[in-house]
Amino acid sequence: ADLFLMTPDQVVDALFKDPAKASALFPGEPDVDDILAAYRDMTALARFSWHPFLNNPKLERRLHRITARTLVACPSEDKVVPVAHGARYAELIPQARFAQVEDCGHAMYFERPQEFAQVVTEFLAEADARTELSGASR
Repeated sequence: ADLFLMTPDQVVDALFKDPAKASALFPGEPDVDDILAAYRDMTALARFSWHPFLNNPKLERRLHRITARTLVACPSEDKVVPVAHGARYAELIPQARFAQVEDCGHAMYFERPQEFAQVVTEFLAEADARTELSGASR
């Protein structure tokens, strides 16, 4: 998805499975501060992701270097980044766990915060239990 070519309504539709969930995040009638904040955010996104466009061609071949326990959490209805990318990352990171947050779009932290928190909490509890079982100190 090319967020830079979209209208604000199209961006909301791309980020949320249920655009109504975005209503609390975005004002109906933005004031100057809201417009400037959005401009600042999109400028930063462009600065860090324009070339190469929204990807890092070296990432896939670097993921095997990760040694930390890793959770790759993806929303099930992402219109910005295909879920297959998250599954592939989890496949390439040694011992990574892949999880999906069901029934939500790209903005999963805002659209389904409780479900996202549950996925993360379960992962952390599993990691903590494994550490205790192995007798490793914290």
